[in-house]
Amino acid sequence: MILRYGGRFALKLAGHGYIRHQPRSHGINLGWFEDSPFIAEWPSAGNPVPLWKWESSPPCEWEFRRTGASGPIDTARPVALWNRTAQDFVVYEKRDYGINLRWLKDTKRNDPHDWRIEGVFPNIRLKNLTAEKKHDAYVLYGKRDYGINLVWGKKPNPCNFYVETLAATAPQPGPGDYTPGEAVFTASRPRSWMVEWDGREGLDFDAYNTVMHAPSIQDVTRTTATVI
Repeated sequence: MILRYGGRFALKLAGHGYIRHQPRSHGINLGWFEDSPFIAEWPSAGNPVPLWKWESSPPCEWEFRRTGASGPIDTARPVALWNRTAQDFVVYEKRDYGINLRWLKDTKRNDPHDWRIEGVFPNIRLKNLTAEKKHDAYVLYGKRDYGINLVWGKKPNPCNFYVETLAATAPQPGPGDYTPGEAVFTASRPRSWMVEWDGREGLDFDAYNTVMHAPSIQDVTRTTATVI
């Protein structure tokens, strides 16, 4: 697996679920996908009231970034950890409640390159370079009275994080394949697609089979089918 700078991914802590942006009263606004698989559609001109919708797949809301860098990530160099929902970087900063992490905009810091990736994708460890100067520097699971259940600890063995990327461009259909005609998979489920019909039912499952979710099909009619 090759992970690139700016590539979106879901971040899973082994045995404990996916870490996501989640508003909370104490600690950095992070939580677990399994605890809150709902996200808010924030007010807009056409929708003045926030609505909550169910997410069927863990959110790919994380990116590793490095100023001026593109292409495959060089794990020998520090990276910045970006959250697409918060539109901000996660950095080390002392706080009264929860693990010592904050959004960059809430600190006086300018440089977000606070992290070292260890391991081989998709299995990694996250080491904080600022924490390393003060105490144990690896992000681990740990119970807390306030904030997300994350703590600083010693190097875990084996790697304790798993990176799940967005689906790549789907395989192109070959002769005789029956496909909805889309080249790229999106995370919205369920969704109805037009299906070709000449006396047979068919759907190219390879175009929808991703690391995030194995496909299934239901409600087949002469002209449509729903991919779940």
